[in-house]
Amino acid sequence: MTPFDKARMVYEKEVCARTFDEDLRLHLKFGYVFSTPDFFLMGRPVSKDAEYHEITDPRLQFPDPDCWLVYLASGDINKFWTICPYDLPYVGWERDNVLRIYRSDKVIRACQRPTVSKSQGVHTTTQTFSIPTGS
Repeated sequence: MTPFDKARMVYEKEVCARTFDEDLRLHLKFGYVFSTPDFFLMGRPVSKDAEYHEITDPRLQFPDPDCWLVYLASGDINKFWTICPYDLPYVGWERDNVLRIYRSDKVIRACQRPTVSKSQGVHTTTQTFSIPTGS
């Protein structure tokens, strides 16, 4: 299953304000969409100090963004940092309906840090982040 397919499945498992196709179109228009065989990511630049409903509304744009909002991601997210359109000091995503914002440099370091597994040896972690936007 591709990262795109895994991302689409989030909308089948969680209550979301819109369909996957609607959010995809909104991010194509107002944000960024990256889809490769290795990872899928929808996101956009936001202001970390904005209200929650503003940050999570893909239609809103911010004049002076300081944070990348990862709206939905799947696959090897480490590769996002290699094609990120431009640097912003913060990155955020929602997990368990709680918006979390971190310093970008700390997230990049954490993403690049290898993890050790006795059964599989050293590998980097891949994660799926999603932002359910239900009320």
